[in-house]
Amino acid sequence: MVAIFVDKDAAGILEELEPAFDEIVVTRTTSPRAMKPAELGELAADIFGEDRVTVVDNLPDALEKAAELAEADAIAGGAGAGVVATGSITMAAEVRMLLGVTGA
Repeated sequence: MVAIFVDKDAAGILEELEPAFDEIVVTRTTSPRAMKPAELGELAADIFGEDRVTVVDNLPDALEKAAELAEADAIAGGAGAGVVATGSITMAAEVRMLLGVTGA
């Protein structure tokens, strides 16, 4: 799961992530600097291929979708199925808040 600020090298970030992920969910944080999911999704599709990219407009729904994909992969016997949230410190903070994580 990834959300990237518009002023960052989104293509470069996605290219680095591509070998590590079977699928990617692109979304946005609440930051006004966040790239629009549709725009990020187009970049991701160019790098990952359309069949490996899911675009979700908001972070709570994206987190749920990423968890569903990971669970389906685990049920199918996928090794190391899980969810990684990356792209910005804002993404990490908002995911922690959504998961109810407090403290350091």
